[in-house]
Amino acid sequence: MADTIQCKREKEIGPKRLAKMLDEIDEKDPPDGYILAAAANFSKQSYDAFRAKLLEKRVMEFYLWGKAELEDMLHLPKNDRIHEL
Repeated sequence: MADTIQCKREKEIGPKRLAKMLDEIDEKDPPDGYILAAAANFSKQSYDAFRAKLLEKRVMEFYLWGKAELEDMLHLPKNDRIHEL
């Protein structure tokens, strides 16, 4: 299966909501990678739930990008061209 990318526009995504989103992953044919980007901040519990669920589903590589991580990435010098748009 190909990689999966999800973007969510929600103010809050707690561990339960996150787990529900990840329940949709097919355990018999999991993606190699999974990225979830959201304009919300994630708690440590959410990060832990995300990691545990994807390891359980045998996803090899995964990233959880919340508001803070996305803002940090935008301010990296390598992304200066984005600010010019």
